[in-house]
Amino acid sequence: MYRSIIYQELDDPSCPDEYRPACMKCLQVLSRTRNIVPSSFSCRDVTREGTHPVWGGGFSDIWKGRLHDTQVCLKVLRIFLSGEAREKVVRDFCQEALVWRQLRHPNVLPFLGVSEDLFAPSYCLISPWMINGNIISYFEAHPNHDRLISLVQIAEGMKYLHNLNPPIVHADIRGVRLLYLSKFSDMTGRN
Repeated sequence: MYRSIIYQELDDPSCPDEYRPACMKCLQVLSRTRNIVPSSFSCRDVTREGTHPVWGGGFSDIWKGRLHDTQVCLKVLRIFLSGEAREKVVRDFCQEALVWRQLRHPNVLPFLGVSEDLFAPSYCLISPWMINGNIISYFEAHPNHDRLISLVQIAEGMKYLHNLNPPIVHADIRGVRLLYLSKFSDMTGRN
């Protein structure tokens, strides 16, 4: 309940900027001690498409899904651990959801929510599906695309993250993590 109230405050445009770090710190402590995210993050109407992930990374798999009538990306946490190691992975997942939920920038992939049920006992983060894929596959399919435009958009997204209070540093930016929106020159990043 407290988490939802704090998030209502953070979502209020009149919330003073100097108040936000204290709210986020409070949410992080609550999340870290309980390994949960606010119930307002939960997407109950999400479904997965297919029987296999479309991509896999070090700690997660990417599945296609649907949220109502919209195709979405389901980033599913891979948990093969137990005990303290599992708790740390879940805690990091909750932390990622808390931070990502606060980001609002045209060059940062929007956060839509989480599902704790769809891939139980694993969790998944939900974001829009990027039909054009990542920047590497986009450049291969569109060799004449002006790459400078893309570099400027990447820099704008990173500048936004670095100028937050506290700053966010994405420590693993690679071409496969940079996703293209459906419009030709719009670009965004995958956390």
